[in-house]
Amino acid sequence: MTALLVWLAANNPGEDGTIWIEDAYDSGSNVTDTGLNFTLSGITLSNMAVNSLTIQGGWDGVVDSTTITGSSEFNGYLAINDWAGNVTVNNIFIDGSTSHGLTVTNTDGNVTLNDVEVNSASGDGIRVTNTSGNLTADNVNSHHNDANGMYVNNTNNTTITDSDFSNNGQQIEIETDTTTTSAYAFDGLYANVDGNVTLTNVTASDNKGDGAELHADGSIEITSSDFDNNGDFYSYVITTSPTQLSYGSYNGNGLIASADGNITLDDVTADGNGGDGAFLRTDSGDIEVTDSEFTENGFLGGGDASLVINPDGGHHSFGIDSFSGTGLAAYGDGSITLLNVIASNNGGTGADLQADIVNVTDSEFNENGWGRGIFDDSFGYGLLNGLVTGFCDALPTPYQANAFDPCTDSGYIDVQASNFSYYVVSAQGLDGYVNSYSINQYADSGLDIEAETVTLNQVVAN
Repeated sequence: MTALLVWLAANNPGEDGTIWIEDAYDSGSNVTDTGLNFTLSGITLSNMAVNSLTIQGGWDGVVDSTTITGSSEFNGYLAINDWAGNVTVNNIFIDGSTSHGLTVTNTDGNVTLNDVEVNSASGDGIRVTNTSGNLTADNVNSHHNDANGMYVNNTNNTTITDSDFSNNGQQIEIETDTTTTSAYAFDGLYANVDGNVTLTNVTASDNKGDGAELHADGSIEITSSDFDNNGDFYSYVITTSPTQLSYGSYNGNGLIASADGNITLDDVTADGNGGDGAFLRTDSGDIEVTDSEFTENGFLGGGDASLVINPDGGHHSFGIDSFSGTGLAAYGDGSITLLNVIASNNGGTGADLQADIVNVTDSEFNENGWGRGIFDDSFGYGLLNGLVTGFCDALPTPYQANAFDPCTDSGYIDVQASNFSYYVVSAQGLDGYVNSYSINQYADSGLDIEAETVTLNQVVAN
């Protein structure tokens, strides 16, 4: 690749072209390459940039052949910038980049990604930004990246099919000023587009932040997709004046979808997320959800848990505002239609629906509000120690000179709810005892509707 980029810079051909890369190529072991990172710049390659570019990996290496037998591997980033023509990337595997994996930015044409995989990048796995054309991604997989699996911003219509963005957000982002250090989680898929978003057979699960966060000036349509078990992240805020450390959990949502137009979900699952299963909002369109499930969300809804430690010793407190994650939250000015939807066993409300017209048919909203319900001793003990373990894993070393260290020092921790007394837990040190009691099982509603017109048909809410 190094020799090719030198040749292209010297000759700058002015026509559509394809860069063929053999399937045996591995940038990390190729002795002719002097570096692992490669950039094709439309500023440097000005003649090429007005034409279409295809990077085709997995080639069998036979002259005049177009047979694809696998993928080509890069161990650094691959960037395509400032391109006026269409950009297509096929059959490329990027592993272990110390920056983002694949970046396409400042382009005027369409961007197409086929059979692309990115693993273990220190930044985003894939970034497509500032593109006037449409983005199409098929069989794209982005896993175990420190930041977002895929980050899309300022593109036109975006269509993603048969793709997986899971186990991302492995590295927290830390922001520090003179008094405070904060940490934040990242998503499996983030998209903020000028046109429509269409997802088909997409998985975004087990990410530290949200599974997928989508914003569209047009409509959003999601079919046969899963957004499960996201939001397992512990954050901290260290304040040096006054001396205090606050620690909390960021409980990401399975799916966030915000659009000016219609939002349509068909055969979508959002289960076991820390916050809401799905949060949908449209400014001027309608919302339709069919054959979908939103269960067991809201373990610690909304990032409301916090651990406050006074490093000088004395009283240390842990508080939880509420276990409030909603299975399905949908808000709009038009109509909301639910058909064959299950939103049960969530920490907060099963479904919260607000629109002018709400129609719900053949749907179930059972046993919600368990987050404000019954807790036994073992659950309380596991909750406390789980939070402390996550806190200790995230804590910088040392986070403050001569500070009280909750990971090693013994101390009295008083644990109680901060907004309402539904349970109290007390512990001596970090490995002490736990006592708990509960008030009011299933405190939230199964189905909460605010609308001018409501139609319910074959609906169960126990």
